[in-house]
Amino acid sequence: MSIPTTYDIIVIGAGPAGQKAAVQGAKAGKRVALIERERGIGGSCVYRGTIPSKTLRESALHLDRLKRAGEALQFNLKPDTQISTLLSRLDQVVQAHDSFMSKQLRRNGIALLHGRARFVNARTIEMQTVDGASQQFTADTIVVATGSRPRNPNDIPVDHEHILDSDSLLSMLYLPQSLTVVGGGVIGCEYASIFALLGVEVTLVDRAPYPLQFMDKELVDQFVRGLEN
Repeated sequence: MSIPTTYDIIVIGAGPAGQKAAVQGAKAGKRVALIERERGIGGSCVYRGTIPSKTLRESALHLDRLKRAGEALQFNLKPDTQISTLLSRLDQVVQAHDSFMSKQLRRNGIALLHGRARFVNARTIEMQTVDGASQQFTADTIVVATGSRPRNPNDIPVDHEHILDSDSLLSMLYLPQSLTVVGGGVIGCEYASIFALLGVEVTLVDRAPYPLQFMDKELVDQFVRGLEN
């Protein structure tokens, strides 16, 4: 069965923004194609960002409650605890999300195409698949929803083993004894607080006088006190 090559809307990127754009376009009666270079649907939100970090956070909060409830028992994680143990539910959550989104795309008649897209001109996309084959698609409207990636400082050699970014952080095999987080934004503060709850000695470094500069100072002060304690 040949794949149609002409659509009203082509969306590049199947993360949260791309999914919503594709579904809304389909609900408006348009023929929509969604191009994603990864095998799964959801982008970094599902595989490297929001869902993995929130799964780890729930494990950290649960363990913290156990510690507080049984302080006399001196409950602590083993020093060689594997990160994967704390993310045991992640695969189930990701699979459930992928299944839900696949059904939603099919229900709305959206063509899901897997490959790497590039512009040929303002209305034409060339998609290359993993086996090297390429095909061109045209549309009146093309939505670019390719997301973002961590910005790594030029003078810091990120090797994804000892020096990691927010995408590769959860690829660590074991909980470290200590962790230095560079950057006091939302992601940096989230991971700093999670690993501190897990018993890791955390140092948060930021060039600003205090983290989370965009937030109310009173709220930030409360957050910092929680980190320090």
